[in-house]
Amino acid sequence: MPQRIDTLRILHVDDDEIDQEMVRRCLARRGDVTIHQVSSIAAIRDAVELHGSDIVLLDLNLDGLRGTASVERVLELGIDLPIVVVTGMDDAVGLHAIEAGAQDYVPKEDMHPQRVWRTLTHAVARWRLQRYDDDETEPFHRRYAIEAVIGRGRATVAYRVRHRTLQSLHTLKFLGPEDQPRHARLLREGRIQAQLNHPHLVRVTDVLTTCREVGLVLEHVDGVPLREWMAAGEHVQSDWLDLVRGLARGLRAAHRAGYVHGDLSPACVLVERGTRPVAKIGGFGALGPTPSPVDDDCLGYVAPERAAGRDVGPRADLFSLGCLLFELACGTPAFRGATPGETRKLVQLGRHAEVQLLNPRVPTGLARTIEQLLRPDPAQRPPDCDALLDALAPHRTPGPSPRDLAARTPEVTATVWMGTDPELQRPQ
Repeated sequence: MPQRIDTLRILHVDDDEIDQEMVRRCLARRGDVTIHQVSSIAAIRDAVELHGSDIVLLDLNLDGLRGTASVERVLELGIDLPIVVVTGMDDAVGLHAIEAGAQDYVPKEDMHPQRVWRTLTHAVARWRLQRYDDDETEPFHRRYAIEAVIGRGRATVAYRVRHRTLQSLHTLKFLGPEDQPRHARLLREGRIQAQLNHPHLVRVTDVLTTCREVGLVLEHVDGVPLREWMAAGEHVQSDWLDLVRGLARGLRAAHRAGYVHGDLSPACVLVERGTRPVAKIGGFGALGPTPSPVDDDCLGYVAPERAAGRDVGPRADLFSLGCLLFELACGTPAFRGATPGETRKLVQLGRHAEVQLLNPRVPTGLARTIEQLLRPDPAQRPPDCDALLDALAPHRTPGPSPRDLAARTPEVTATVWMGTDPELQRPQ
C-alpha cells in the first residue's frame, strides 16, 4: 500500500534567491510541509539521499536550459519522484512540460498557497496511484495512460486518460489526500452516476481508491463547463432552450431513480462540442446522510431549502434549473450579491430582476415559467420535470438579451443600458 502523505517533503530546485524566498513564503504557514532548496540539477541526487523527498518542484529556466530540457535532465538522473514545474510563461509551456514527463505545473504569477499545496499533493497522490500494486488490484497505470490536465475544481483535478487496451478516452476526476472530508461525497457521486444511464448525465465507469486518495473514471466529454461556454458567448447563437430541455430530461431520469442533485450549477454542467451542443450533468452526491455544505460559488443556484439545511426534494433541482434558464435568457445570474451572505438572502427572499426587463425578447409564457421556478416556496414551483418540459414545449429559444449583445458588440453598450434601474447599470 502507498504511504500516507502526513508531511510533504518538497525539494525545490531554483537558482534565483527571490524565487526561493517566494516559495518559502507561499508555504510557510503549513505545518505539514518541509522544504529543502538547491540551486542546480546536479545537486538533486545528493539532496534526495540526504533529506528524503516526496516531490521535486522545478524551475524551468535552470542551468541555462530552456523549455522542457530541465525536466528531461532531471528524468535522466533516474530519481523516482514526481516533478512539478514552475513556469512564468503561458500554459502551453506547462503542458509541454507534462508531455515531457512532469506531473503538473504551477504558473509563477499564480503562486497562491492553496493552489500550490493542492497541485503538489495531487501530483504525489497521482504518482503513487499509478504505482499502486498488490495481489488483488491491477495498477492504474497499467490500464490507463494520463494524457493531459483538462480542468481544476475547488478540490479536484480532472485529467484526460486513455485506456491502454481499449484505446478509449475517459476523464479521471481526482481528489487528493488533503480533502478527506470530501471523499465520501465523491464516492457517493460515483455510485449514483454509475447507476444512471442517460445521454444528459455524465456516466461513471470506475472508481479508484488507494490509501487516502480517491478518483473516479468517467466518460470523456469533449466539451467545456457551462460557465465557460456562456462566457465565450456560445449560447447567443445556440438553441440554449433545447439544451435546457436536455438537462430537464436528465434530471427526470435521476429523480425517477430516486436521486436529487442538490448542487446543480454551471460548474456541474458540461456542454459537449458539436454543431448541436449537448449538455450533461455531473457532480451528484451532495445529499448524503450528512449533506455537504454549499460552496459559496454555488449559493446563487441552490434552492433556499438546501442552503438553509432543510429537507430537499426534486423541486430543489427545478429551482437550480430555473437559475440556469434565467442566466441563459438574461445574460446575468438571477441571484448575485456583493457578498455570499447577501446572495444567500436574495435567494431566500426570491428577489431577482424581471426576466422581460432584462430581455424583452423572452415570451411572456417562458418568462412566467422561469419566475415560477425561482420561487422560494417549493410548493409554488412546477411539481416535476414533466410539468416543466410541458411548459417549455411551446417555446423557441428567444433572441439574445441586450446584455449579451453588448458583450459581443461593445460599441452599443452605452445605448443599450440607458435605464433607470441601478441594478441593470451596475457592471457585472
